[in-house]
Amino acid sequence: MQGDHAIPPTPPEPAPPETVGRAFSRWFGIFASPADVYEDWVGAKPNFANIFVPTVLAMFAAIVFVLVSFSQPAVLSGVKEAQAKQMEKNAKSQNLTPAQIEKQQEITEKFMTTTMLKIFGAVGATFGTIFGLVVESFFAWILLRTLYKTRIPFPRAVELTSLSWSVLFIGTFITLSVVVMTGSLYMNVGPSLFVKEFDPKLKLHQILSVFNVMTIWQLGVESIGIAKIAQRRFLPVALVVYSLWIALRSLMIFANPMNY
Repeated sequence: MQGDHAIPPTPPEPAPPETVGRAFSRWFGIFASPADVYEDWVGAKPNFANIFVPTVLAMFAAIVFVLVSFSQPAVLSGVKEAQAKQMEKNAKSQNLTPAQIEKQQEITEKFMTTTMLKIFGAVGATFGTIFGLVVESFFAWILLRTLYKTRIPFPRAVELTSLSWSVLFIGTFITLSVVVMTGSLYMNVGPSLFVKEFDPKLKLHQILSVFNVMTIWQLGVESIGIAKIAQRRFLPVALVVYSLWIALRSLMIFANPMNY
């Protein structure tokens, strides 16, 4: 009919700008509804704050963990005992004389003070957080490219992983409370709690420590992110992620010549 005009389609609402504040909202949202957070993230533009915020908070939690742990007399006693056992083992393997053993002990006591343990531990926690994030992001990136045929830039994979690391902030403080209560640096929220005297060099004890509830939680959240960006169902993706994690940790345990 003359005079009729087609109604133009309503343009989609523009996505909210990517800001540090939005990154913080995602960080909080991961604890309540990770599926909604990743659903929103998949359709958003890359945002370095999605990496910066969770990583800095995880790093802060790791440093606090080190400083508080090495302030516990029981933890320090356990560390020194482990050092003494390692020195004794090295002395036997190197056929050191009593004088050489005593010299090594003097050097260790001089440099491995509580303050130095805290400094080295804090530095290690800082770089360990960054290294762990990069390595885990690399595995997620490779998994998406190879198994799920989903090609994303590597920084995007780092965003995906770092968002899941939001749970490590809470998880680290929960683990810290377990360490303080038990007096053992190697305890976490898992079957290792049932070990009376944890020996970090025993394969069985290492296997028990792997099944940390906090790590399982974090990998579950990351599986949600991978499933969302690859447009796959969560359970099959989670099965792959957990299987790869168990395989990698098993390799680290059984291929380590320091274990017995």
